Amino acid sequence: VAAPEWPLRLLLEWALFAWAVWALEDLGYDAGAWLLAGVLVAHYLVSYDRTVAMLRNRPYKGFVK
Repeated sequence: VAAPEWPLRLLLEWALFAWAVWALEDLGYDAGAWLLAGVLVAHYLVSYDRTVAMLRNRPYKGFVK
């Protein structure tokens, strides 16, 4: 999603993932909701440099130096 500012993009990601976890839990897939939540937390922990760059409103170029 093209967003004018990086923090907005991060908020959109978090909102979408939170909705997905909630939807799974609401449909009765508690294990799936917990699994998805765990995978998402692990993803954001592993890619902390991307998250910090987005919070500081700086572009993230990945592994390109």
